[in-house]
Amino acid sequence: MSASPDVSARGASSPLELGARLRERPALASKARLRLDRRTRRCWLLYPERGLLLEGSAEALLRECDGRRTLSEVLEHAAAAHGVSPGEIVKDATEFLAELTARGLIVWK
Repeated sequence: MSASPDVSARGASSPLELGARLRERPALASKARLRLDRRTRRCWLLYPERGLLLEGSAEALLRECDGRRTLSEVLEHAAAAHGVSPGEIVKDATEFLAELTARGLIVWK
């Protein structure tokens, strides 16, 4: 598989296929929202009838998914926020984004 995005990768949701999306721009789907619980100060990914409590680097990763940054830039910024190299988070981050893509919570531009 090539390192650049292609038409066949548009519907990709496995971590391996996400690698083909390094130049695409992930964003939260219109049905998903990040919300900070004022009482607990914890961040939630909210979507219709459900919510996902974000822990660790998940919040930083999703805050970078604004549709303006490429996946490569998202990984770089999220890694910098936690003082690690992008290579250290790429596997977990792409698996997480693949799961959210499969649920329709991440769209690719």
